[in-house]
Amino acid sequence: MFSNAKDTLLNRQERERIVKEVIDEVLGLGPLELILKDPTVSDILINGPKNIYIEKGGQMEKSDVEFRDGKYLLQIIDRIVSKVGRRIDKTSPMVDARLENGSRVNAIIPFLAPGTPMILQILPRSSFACLLILLTISHGESYARAETLNVSLRHQQAVDDTQGDYRIESTSQIWQPTQTAVIVCDMWDSHHCYRAVLREQQMVPRMEGLLNNLRSRGVTIIHAPSSCVGAYADNPARQRVASIPKSESPAGINQWCRSIPSEEAVTYPLDQSDGGEDDTPEEHASWAATLKSKGLNPKAPWKKQHAGLTIDPEQDFISDRGDEVWSILKHRNIANVILVGVHTNMCVLGRPFGLRQLSKNGMNVVLMRDLTDSMYNPRSWPHVSHLEGNALIIAHIERHICPTMTSDQFIGGIPFKFTPIQSSR
Repeated sequence: MFSNAKDTLLNRQERERIVKEVIDEVLGLGPLELILKDPTVSDILINGPKNIYIEKGGQMEKSDVEFRDGKYLLQIIDRIVSKVGRRIDKTSPMVDARLENGSRVNAIIPFLAPGTPMILQILPRSSFACLLILLTISHGESYARAETLNVSLRHQQAVDDTQGDYRIESTSQIWQPTQTAVIVCDMWDSHHCYRAVLREQQMVPRMEGLLNNLRSRGVTIIHAPSSCVGAYADNPARQRVASIPKSESPAGINQWCRSIPSEEAVTYPLDQSDGGEDDTPEEHASWAATLKSKGLNPKAPWKKQHAGLTIDPEQDFISDRGDEVWSILKHRNIANVILVGVHTNMCVLGRPFGLRQLSKNGMNVVLMRDLTDSMYNPRSWPHVSHLEGNALIIAHIERHICPTMTSDQFIGGIPFKFTPIQSSR
């Protein structure tokens, strides 16, 4: 067993190495065992059997470790999943469980169509190390290609020789998950506008599904509940920000941005000078009384992010500062940023981490147009419904600031739509 020719004998060290390799292959995780035992490795990204990347000290590098082929890699995946008495196939395409040692296992194989991504993530209990395997399913159900995010971005282009007319255009892009981030803007646990609270509640389940999906693919999630970050001082997702080296930030990155040059020659589509509250007077008075009875300030009742949105303490970040968010993006080599949250015509556009700041400073930023809401009162100009006002501000963004996209590109189904709110108070 330990000689490949009658005249070739292996020394003790070589025999021990081969025995260890056989044990790792038969009982363990094969070539991954060596990486997982390295305490300096914080992430592992596998793009097929021959491309294994490891993160050390916040920097991703290619490892010399390889799998023999895709079939062997699949055997290792099956071995991981079987440890929790589970399987992954067409009838059971998802696993979310913990191993006996406390390691977290997330595996997804959505058999929707050829080319659909398979994702496996392991988070060991003893460290922040993370194993992420990204493969795709071909017609023969072999796994070879690395998963990418194939997106379609919508923008509006001015029609030549026409005043004020635009045509909708789409652009396809291919993003790497590890170079992509989502910023969750001001999805607070409460608000002074009663109807804004109701619309947020409608959005939360879809947004939670989106964040979980993208997180599992390796996308960075940054939670930005403005003025509430202090409530997360002891949360690892907030503490993690302190470990990020400070990058040189653009001038004015910590300031509110009210317009950028591409907007200055056009008319802003909404009058939001009244604050944009679309409650009826009765609704607003009743809601203010409710907030006050809970010991909250009716004018600013938010304390934390909405409880329906998971903040993963082992992977996510929490910050509402422009320079901190910028440093996170630069340190993690983020090229693409998706903004979700509220309110489109105010915070999403103007915050230090918002669309205007990121757009004018050269980031490929995109608004998730079906997971955002504006503060607009139909009693103000241009005197359209709230949802029509929301569509107007989205059109303004597509024409003058950045493109938009919808959540169905990642989680399927149809884009989210609000159910119109009827007077109830």
